[in-house]
Formats: sequence, C-alpha cells, structure tokens
Amino acid sequence: MGTLWYGKNGIKALALTNFQRAAYLKNQLSDLDNVQVITTDTCFNEFVVQFKQPLEKVLNHFHHLAIQPGVILEKDYSSLKNCLLVAVTETKSQDQLDRYIQAVRTIG
Repeated sequence: MGTLWYGKNGIKALALTNFQRAAYLKNQLSDLDNVQVITTDTCFNEFVVQFKQPLEKVLNHFHHLAIQPGVILEKDYSSLKNCLLVAVTETKSQDQLDRYIQAVRTIG
C-alpha cells in the first residue's frame, strides 16, 4: 500500500526521513544527563529511553506540556523500569522533536 501512495522512490525517501529524524532525537537525548538511551547501534525509527526520575513524574511533566512521550515498557517488561519506547515518524517536525528534547531537559 505504501508504494501506491508514495511511489517507488517515495517510500525510500519516507523511510530515510523516519530514520534521520529518529537518529536526530536519539543523538540529542544521548547528550542529556537525566536520561539514558538504551538501544543497539542500529535502529530504524524507535528506541528505548530510560529516565532517572520516576516515570510518573516524567509522564505528568510531558502531559502538562501536551506531548505524548512514548509507550510505557515497564508494564510488559519489568526489567525496563522508568523506560519509554520512543517512535519518530515523518509526522514529527523539527520543532516537535526540539520540544521533546526541551521537555526532557526541564523535568524537575
């Protein structure tokens, strides 16, 4: 179906956009002290972030800023305490990615 919407080369461009935006967010978050990016060296458009603060506090902070922070992993994987699965697609703008980074920086 994706080929019908985007064409043969369009689907490649779409995948590259997803990869680049996820890599940008992952790299920016890796530089922050209050989170740890937990992932293999290679990922497509999603990765795991572990927060040093309790997840409830993190979720409240993001909710207050009207940002969906990711999928809670601890519910299904008890070893992934304070972790969220973060996915980045072509629907996320540079401004939205930067807002996410700023939100992580300002968790109290």
